[in-house]
Amino acid sequence: MHFREVSSTSYIPSRMVGRTLIFLTILISFNVVYSGCPFQKRANLAKSSRETRSVKEVADPETSTPNGCTCNSLCGATIEDGFTKDWCTVEGSCGEYSLAWGYYDWCLYKDSSKPDYVAQDWETKQDQLWSEIKSDASYGEYHPADAFSESLITSFENEWDVMPAGRRKAIHGVGAVCPFTVDISPDSPYTGLFKAGEKSTGFIRMGGATDFTDTFTPGMTPGVGIKFLRSGTSSANFVLLKELNPLPDNSHNFFGATLTNHLPANIEGAPTIALALRFCTTGHCITKVGLSNVCTHDQDGTEYPDPIFPFKVSFEPNPEVSFPDAAPGSMNEFLDQFKAIPVGTKLYTIKAVQNPENPMDSILGNLVTTDECVSSNFGDTEMFFKHQWIEEDIALRPEWTDNYSEGCYCNFP
Repeated sequence: MHFREVSSTSYIPSRMVGRTLIFLTILISFNVVYSGCPFQKRANLAKSSRETRSVKEVADPETSTPNGCTCNSLCGATIEDGFTKDWCTVEGSCGEYSLAWGYYDWCLYKDSSKPDYVAQDWETKQDQLWSEIKSDASYGEYHPADAFSESLITSFENEWDVMPAGRRKAIHGVGAVCPFTVDISPDSPYTGLFKAGEKSTGFIRMGGATDFTDTFTPGMTPGVGIKFLRSGTSSANFVLLKELNPLPDNSHNFFGATLTNHLPANIEGAPTIALALRFCTTGHCITKVGLSNVCTHDQDGTEYPDPIFPFKVSFEPNPEVSFPDAAPGSMNEFLDQFKAIPVGTKLYTIKAVQNPENPMDSILGNLVTTDECVSSNFGDTEMFFKHQWIEEDIALRPEWTDNYSEGCYCNFP
């Protein structure tokens, strides 16, 4: 295994050493064994699983760096800082220098590097993504060990609708994708995609956080990703779970629980705790994701510089949509349940809490499918749902800091 060496222009602060030791402890507890260099793993991964991008062994051409360098390798994280941030080797004498790797810089995945795509109207983007989603009905795989060798920060800072080259989903590796609409209540007090009377269109991706067909996995942990494409600006995304633990009583009814963007901090079981501690190394609250970005622009791209957004949202399942409690016999059987959902089905009632001091929720609207739900290789291996740091909501609503901080499990803001 090769490490980036410390040089006069590239050093590892003491806090990084401590973070690395914590990471290694987690790694051992998870019984994950890596062979070879983690950075080399990125090149091998590109060869084996990214054929849809011409088997590239370098970063996407849209990848930028803080110093304006050009990557000549895939982006990936390495062990020196506990696999915290993605970096690449670069052309010329650009960026920072290491005796082991030469010149390198940190990888950024900014929407500003894709101006032609971002400038399109939301319908065009929606059609493009739906075409990709439907192009291959095969499904992906779970790679839980990757959570310990990929940068988790990328899940929060990648601004694209696709994952960077060389990256794959560690958790939430298999899911069904459906297009939907939600008619926002005329009484909504919010802005952007949640403004009163807005008819918002998006994609929902639904699946288990981990491979529940594996005998070592205790059960189903339902999770949902939401994506709204917007005209002339980046998409709005958020993710929801019931909690980080599987459903009680070994239930496998995906629609058996209400999902939310604020999770309880009770985390059980050695693998789940190890994964939670790994997320703690990001330095951020790990049980909540933000919503403010959803309310900065509506679907047509109208900007709201002072967004009004809910404290939290919940997705309450339609009781008429239910899967068996018994474990499906295979992943195919699980996905077939989604494919059998009729077009025009209400999947969830979306509720929002406006203010933590008054935790009564109100109905925002109903999420209704507008086309078939499909299994999708693209959805499982390429489609990306950005997570928003909850600290971004706190910055806009500092008076709610204590409420946001409650139950963070680690890294209280």
